[in-house]
Amino acid sequence: MNNDISNADLLKKLETINVPDERCSVYSRHDELGTRNDTLEDHHADIARFLLSPDVPKDVVIQYETAKNIYLYAWYVYRFYSVAEHQALACLEMGLRKRFPGALPPGYGNKNKPNVRPTLAPLMRYAIDQGLIRNEGFSRWHQLVRQRTRNRLMYEQIEDMTMTNSMVREINVDDVVANAQDLDCDFVSALDEILPGIRNSYAHGSTRLTSQVLGTFELVNEILAQVYPSDSVKT
Repeated sequence: MNNDISNADLLKKLETINVPDERCSVYSRHDELGTRNDTLEDHHADIARFLLSPDVPKDVVIQYETAKNIYLYAWYVYRFYSVAEHQALACLEMGLRKRFPGALPPGYGNKNKPNVRPTLAPLMRYAIDQGLIRNEGFSRWHQLVRQRTRNRLMYEQIEDMTMTNSMVREINVDDVVANAQDLDCDFVSALDEILPGIRNSYAHGSTRLTSQVLGTFELVNEILAQVYPSDSVKT
């Protein structure tokens, strides 16, 4: 049966430890140098940019750095991407549990086992309900608002040209200001389901295989930054 398993998914031979996983070679990127193949330097830079807030507990930082190291070594073992994502989410749960030690208030967690240590989903929901995790704390929310604002302005300008029979002109959507409608975009509402769902799929056995896990690292980073704010912005 093992004959059906790709060599890339088996224990690496000693002489190939430093050989990149062949699946990494299918990816490329486009930057100021043009379209080119990914390099180990690119791969390292992608994960090195994530740094936790200095107020995050040391134990949590160590676990996050461990997840980053696993991601780094996915260059050589592709399936480490999934392990890295799992580790990052476990780090998030650890960070939230340290932020909210003990049992959560009634209404959170397992109703039949109120004394059981809370898991990621109720911890996330509690932090959201307490106003500690907010839309404004996420880069992706700001990106989404900017895109909604640009789309609205573009449609408004097109409608204006149609109504006035104006000549087609260049549509400038660079300098835009978001209005209440643009800002009415809830990003956090589903996080307490999505992130624990991914984590549970790994914990209970999963064939999930993707290299696109940097978004999870970003979310974990930004959540922990919000629940462990610096002294200057604590409320």
